[in-house]
Amino acid sequence: MPSYLLDSTVLIDYLRGNTEVRERLRALTEDGHQLCICAINVAEIVAGLREEERAATERFLSALSYIDLTFDIAKTSGVYQHAFARRGEAYKITDLLIGAAALAHDAVLLTDNVKDFQIPGLQVERLPSGR
Repeated sequence: MPSYLLDSTVLIDYLRGNTEVRERLRALTEDGHQLCICAINVAEIVAGLREEERAATERFLSALSYIDLTFDIAKTSGVYQHAFARRGEAYKITDLLIGAAALAHDAVLLTDNVKDFQIPGLQVERLPSGR
């Protein structure tokens, strides 16, 4: 059963109570899929927290599996950044790190922003945003 790496947009929608996102994550969990995050997600979510949200958000994040960003993942994201730039395509290195982490772990990337994750071979599932 594949794991799912959650993009920060999905985490934000979950934390804001988006029903569709919450139902999809619940269904994945009930079906035995592993839900994962990485350092980029943690940094992006914590950076935008209000103080009153901190404790609940940290409990939620700590309940998810964690994927380390390894040397190989960093290198892969740099290779893609270089290749895309040569074609005149601009991608954020943070998105490429998330995508490379999902690819390295054979995880499906769950996002509402598919256009930012055009890495060949990456499995991406789109969840509509409530934003």
